[in-house]
Amino acid sequence: DYTIGWICALPKEQTAAKGMLDRIHTALPKPATDKNAYTLGSMGDHNIVIACLPKGHIGTNAAGVVATQMLDTFPSIRIGLMVGIGGGIPPKVRLGDVVVSSPSGGFSGVVQWDFGKKLEGGKFERTGALDAPPRLLLTALSSLETNNELYGSKIPGYLQDLVQRHERLKPKYSRSKSLKDVLFRADYAHSTAAGIGNDVPSGSCQSCDKSKVVQRPPRETGDQPVVHYGLIASGNQVIKDAGHRDLLNSDLGGQVLCVEMEAAGLMNSFPCIAVRGICDYADSHKNKDWQEYAAAVAAAFAKELLGHIQCHDI
Repeated sequence: DYTIGWICALPKEQTAAKGMLDRIHTALPKPATDKNAYTLGSMGDHNIVIACLPKGHIGTNAAGVVATQMLDTFPSIRIGLMVGIGGGIPPKVRLGDVVVSSPSGGFSGVVQWDFGKKLEGGKFERTGALDAPPRLLLTALSSLETNNELYGSKIPGYLQDLVQRHERLKPKYSRSKSLKDVLFRADYAHSTAAGIGNDVPSGSCQSCDKSKVVQRPPRETGDQPVVHYGLIASGNQVIKDAGHRDLLNSDLGGQVLCVEMEAAGLMNSFPCIAVRGICDYADSHKNKDWQEYAAAVAAAFAKELLGHIQCHDI
């Protein structure tokens, strides 16, 4: 009965996913060899199985193991969603936006940036190619994009419904005034004075030089999240360096919208797309302030996407 697999990397991403379900189903028995923990439920007419990577396990390999066990236990799964948070590539992408993997510039939608050959002179040659998302998902993305241009996105409504049904989530999983979208210049590193011998919280940018902030015009859409379709760079290393982030983007033709750590482990064995809510800029100022809200925005987009997929097509 379960045709859609939904994978998260972090418990907070799984919280957002479970909160978006219209109905939660009773758990089913699973083989002893399957170490995943599943949440079963439905959104609209779709039956969905949700799994999260084990606590403390991240990266492409861990994601691949979870996906393999999910497919073995639920053989009727036809499409997958990798939904969670990621680091955005400025200037196009801002905090709280959504990035969706889709074919762009000769890439399938996800590229594993750290897989390849180390050559003489320090050069790095990327090797291999990842599968594109299923045609059914790409068709649904086209339908959704057109619908949003005509009538607007359903994401704000789904976010409001989430915190109304689960009031405990409101402080972290909704857009509060405490969330400030601040982008520092790529050549300015985070101030190490924060959190050392003073009352400034660790990870805070209160001690950072505000003259190094990039001034950006406000968007016409205000605080509403913008959805971007294109290339996601996936690898097994956390990126917290703006120079490395920008060099990686340049090496990939300036087309990267997001960096993350799991999608590359899924694309060749789990027919899916990656949906990432942007929670930081993959620089030294990276912190966790936006993570819960970004996870909720990504889950809301995934729910809206499923509304453009017919059950009989699956």
